[in-house]
Amino acid sequence: EQDATGARAELRRCADADAGDDAAAVVGGAPLDLAADAPAALTVSTEHALGCDGARSSVRRALGLALEGPPTLQRFKSVHFRAPKLGDALRAAGRNAMLYFFFHPAAIGVLVAHNIGEGEWVAQLPYYPQLQDEGELHADACAEIIAQCIGGGADGGGGTEDGGGGIEVDVRSVSSWAMNALVATRFSAGHCHILGDAAHQFPPAGAFGANTGLQDAHNLAWKIALVHRGAAPAALLRTYDGERRAVAIANARLSVHNYHRGLRVAHALGLPAAVPREV
Repeated sequence: EQDATGARAELRRCADADAGDDAAAVVGGAPLDLAADAPAALTVSTEHALGCDGARSSVRRALGLALEGPPTLQRFKSVHFRAPKLGDALRAAGRNAMLYFFFHPAAIGVLVAHNIGEGEWVAQLPYYPQLQDEGELHADACAEIIAQCIGGGADGGGGTEDGGGGIEVDVRSVSSWAMNALVATRFSAGHCHILGDAAHQFPPAGAFGANTGLQDAHNLAWKIALVHRGAAPAALLRTYDGERRAVAIANARLSVHNYHRGLRVAHALGLPAAVPREV
């Protein structure tokens, strides 16, 4: 809720069975008591509320701010897995990198080396709801697909083309996400502002998402600081929407352009991206 002086938010306690006793939250610089006898809801009053709560932002929805952009470009399974032998093999071959693109009969996708030395990886595997049952792409199925693409086995079996041992794929988690190019119709509403994925979502081609979000935060933080210090009028905060939304729209367009450029490789290999959507 908002009035002339600021915003009020009700924070509701949510049970998290996986959080354990170490779970902690901080409100207004002070720890929030999560003990069993703590209140189920807490009302916080503030001069400014910032929605940094991601692509499914509840703050954005509460403010009635819509997203604009084309339909979903692609859907993916994000697979976090461990494969220490894969990192060892790539480093031994002098092929250290952060991103690896693979084109294999089993799948087309990207491997992201989060820690190549420790063998921490994330695979991005595209899937097509109109052709595939999402439920069939569970952890074991994804492990087998990845194993085929890297020349290993989900259980440590299999082998590589050069006769080496199999590369074990230990899947830790699988989640789904949609690649979008969406920008909110406004980034500010009264004393509330949204930033990061709550305000805009881009294809990852070019790494503009995190960078744009960090720039949002910087733009808003120094303006709030000057207003609070009395060095600038409150009207300065109204420039946030105009400045950052224009940048978000430009970066969304550039990200989509980069994404379509990347599809040219698959197209050249006889795998036009549009085919699954035409079936």
